[in-house]
Amino acid sequence: MSDDYNIGAIRRLLTAAFDSGELRIFCMDRPVLRPVVTQFGSGMGLDNMVDEVIDFCRTRLVWDDLLAAVKEERPAQYKRFEAELGGSGQTAPVRPQPTPSAVTPSPGSKIKILFLAANPQDTDRLRLDEEVRAIDQALRMAEFRDRFELEQQWAVRVSDLQGLLLRFKPHVVHFSGHGSTFSEIILENAQGNAQAVPEEALARLFRVLKGNIRCVVLNACYSKVQARAIAREIDCVIGMSKAITDPSAINFSASFYQALAYGESVQTAFDLGCLQINMEGLGEEDTPKLKARRGVDATKVTLVGPA
Repeated sequence: MSDDYNIGAIRRLLTAAFDSGELRIFCMDRPVLRPVVTQFGSGMGLDNMVDEVIDFCRTRLVWDDLLAAVKEERPAQYKRFEAELGGSGQTAPVRPQPTPSAVTPSPGSKIKILFLAANPQDTDRLRLDEEVRAIDQALRMAEFRDRFELEQQWAVRVSDLQGLLLRFKPHVVHFSGHGSTFSEIILENAQGNAQAVPEEALARLFRVLKGNIRCVVLNACYSKVQARAIAREIDCVIGMSKAITDPSAINFSASFYQALAYGESVQTAFDLGCLQINMEGLGEEDTPKLKARRGVDATKVTLVGPA
């Protein structure tokens, strides 16, 4: 588990051992790490690439594989940091008390997806109606379609958020709309204009009202940092690392929820969503990012299965 490792030391090790090109080749040459290469955007710097590798290892729980590979490939650099890295028999930070997961849906119960949409009148028009239609159609065609309820709320205001989470008690919260370059999601104010929600405020809201929530999807531009903050409280969170176009957002959502409704894990659903963007030739398959809460393996988080 990631709590057994000194993440700061691993970050320093990777930064010292590789440049950006070397890290890309290092991951590509190792099957267990190869999937993370799809998250390396064109021209991405070393620091961001290291962040992606660490997030990948935290999600897939492959720290031992990573460190063994670095030890083999860069033994001198590994030796410099070995005493700090943690893991089996090594010095590790004090393990915090784990945050309880959300309640797992009981077999046969309904899975509630709360679709929150906001397209303030002073922002560019988005095809949010096409996105929710695509999600609804994907759910209706899936194996476990009778287990899902899709609730829609439109023109969502900042003042609405608490009440909507309390009212619907969702398992999945999906926000569709605009995000700012400061990593804030954009809702509406009382006049219908844009109002940004600060990163930490939204994370605190999910800390207080996480209830049944297993997954949050922020299908909005520049929402990766926001997703990372929410992932301190929620098992799996998806955000966008940069601007994303309507076609990519729609294709990702439809494919993601289709996979969930066939009983696939959040990790598999995410991977298929990114793959669908790629298959459509849209060139934005590296924009969605999945963040998992510390100690959570997204490959093992599923919402439905045989009753």
